[in-house]
Amino acid sequence: MGVIKVQVKWQRGMYPVEIDTDQPPALFKMQLFSLTGVPPERQKIMVKGGTLKDDSDWTKVGVKANQKLMMMGSAGPLPKAVSEPNGGSADTVMAEAEKDGNEGDANGKGGSKAFHPPCGLTNLGNTCYMNATMQCLYSIEELKTALKGYETTSQLDPTARLTTSARDLFRKMDFEASGRPSGSAAGGSLAPSGKFDLDAERSDGEDGTYEERSVTPTEFLSSLRQKFPQFAQQGAGGLFMQQDAEECYSQVLNAFREKLDGSEVRRIGWVSPQKHTHAAPSPL
Repeated sequence: MGVIKVQVKWQRGMYPVEIDTDQPPALFKMQLFSLTGVPPERQKIMVKGGTLKDDSDWTKVGVKANQKLMMMGSAGPLPKAVSEPNGGSADTVMAEAEKDGNEGDANGKGGSKAFHPPCGLTNLGNTCYMNATMQCLYSIEELKTALKGYETTSQLDPTARLTTSARDLFRKMDFEASGRPSGSAAGGSLAPSGKFDLDAERSDGEDGTYEERSVTPTEFLSSLRQKFPQFAQQGAGGLFMQQDAEECYSQVLNAFREKLDGSEVRRIGWVSPQKHTHAAPSPL
């Protein structure tokens, strides 16, 4: 089936997402977590036959290109457990979850604290594996903090270039999502792909709607393929081939461990569908 573009409706927003059907739905849920702030364990995504499970078979789910999917769930604290005299049915639990997530829409307050999702990453041709990887890494605050303080003068070290381009990519994502860089943006030269104007002004729509934004990760993709040539493989017609997101994640994180200081970064392990772990780094 390959890559399928869908629209996911959550609360009053619509989010364009690319589904890599060669990867389990757990990765798709992590993408939605990066976009909406709703943790995977709280997500209830309505599909044919019920809700999407972490290990569902995409071929049986029957998702089609440009299909609109509905997601329910709260980005705030977990709601109280739903209890019924006789245990309650799955339909009752779903109805209560939807009510909790949408309660307050009528008065404009919403069921959870207002959340501005991070910006998206442009697909540069079968690069959704890389985009999903970077969105997952972007959600790890310890890693972002370590990257902000990274400096190098090396122009020839592929690992240093990869780390620097990731730092600059995350800065741009912070800026596009909020209109300003998070933390301290001072220090470090920008990637050679172009200028990044930190003083440019951004704002949401006057009606309070969120303006979708994205960053084109050209420099990071170039540095990734320089450091790991396997991600530059080309197929028939000279098109770049789709790659494995888990392999990309492991390789990139190992490269970061070589350049970044701090035990927290070295202990970061696989980002599971529930949370990122601080365990011995070993791929699944």
